[in-house]
Order: sequence, then structure tokens, then C-alpha cells
Amino acid sequence: MLDTVDPDSIKPKLQKSVDFLIDQLKQIRTDRANVSLVEHIEVEAYGTKMPINQLATISIPDPRTILITPWDKSNIEPIVKAIQTSNLGINPVVLEDGIKLVLPPMTAERRQELIRIVKQEVENARVAIRNIRKEWMKKYDEEAEKLNISKEERRKVEEKIDRIVGEFNEQVNKIGDQKESELSSV
Repeated sequence: MLDTVDPDSIKPKLQKSVDFLIDQLKQIRTDRANVSLVEHIEVEAYGTKMPINQLATISIPDPRTILITPWDKSNIEPIVKAIQTSNLGINPVVLEDGIKLVLPPMTAERRQELIRIVKQEVENARVAIRNIRKEWMKKYDEEAEKLNISKEERRKVEEKIDRIVGEFNEQVNKIGDQKESELSSV
């Protein structure tokens, strides 16, 4: 076995793809208010782009409302603008000291649109996993060629990589199915 290209070394990269998918899906709203819907929206403030959670306190006063209270009141307008240009489909209401977002009931059309987005994000994760596998196999083949590793040993390593990749693809599918079912039951 090659120390420089250990099959288990692929797992952290694959896990990053799964974690990225989870973060992306957190930003897709269901019928309940959740801080993760808005916390990563990029806002143009202080000459740079910053996520809302670095500019304000985000709270959930009730299941359908998100309250954003900027620490600096001059950031209210940029936050409103960022929310309006995001893919949330929510109109912000400007209050004296913050912004209120009321989640409207989800329509069947919006639900289907969000499910399509979930499927696209899941497919993006699968593509990322395939690319990681391809990159790893290329590196392994180069090393194996240099060290004259037998075809049988290469096949065993490839089977192990395929098992590992299969496990991560199953995770991605479960995560996607769970989010779709969450959206369907709203």
C-alpha cells in the first residue's frame, strides 16, 4: 500500500462536500423560521461583504418570524437590500431598531421550486464527490505506476475507494431525501 496515497485520505475531502451540502440546504426555508435562513446572507458593509450574523443579532420571536437587530443602525438598509436580492422570497419590514421577516405560508409552486433547488444541490454534491474520486485515482495511478504496483493491488484499492465514495453518496442521498420530505410535509 502506498503511504502517500492512502484510500482513507480521501474521507476528509468527501466529508467537506457533505458538510457543504448540509450548509446549503440549511439556507432553504421550510415553513418554520430558522436563523440559518439569513445568517450567511452577504451584506455590503464597511467597504466589504460580511454575513448578517457578523453585523446583527438574529432571533426567532415566533415560529414564522425572524428578527434582525443590527448593532450599528446604519447597516439596516444594506441588510434589507441583501435580503431582497437573496433567494428567500421574503419581504423585509423595517422597524425602528431592526428588520422583521415574516415567513409567508408556502405555496405548492414555491415548495416545488425549493425541491428542485434541493435536487440541484444534491447533484452538485455528487459531482463534487465524483471529481474528488477522479482526482484521487489519478494521483494514485501516477504513484502506483512509479512504484510498479500490480494491477491486482490497484484493483483492490479502486474497490476500496469505490466503497468509500458509495458511502458518502448514500449520505448525500439521505440528506437530500430528508430535506425534500421536510419541504413536502410543510
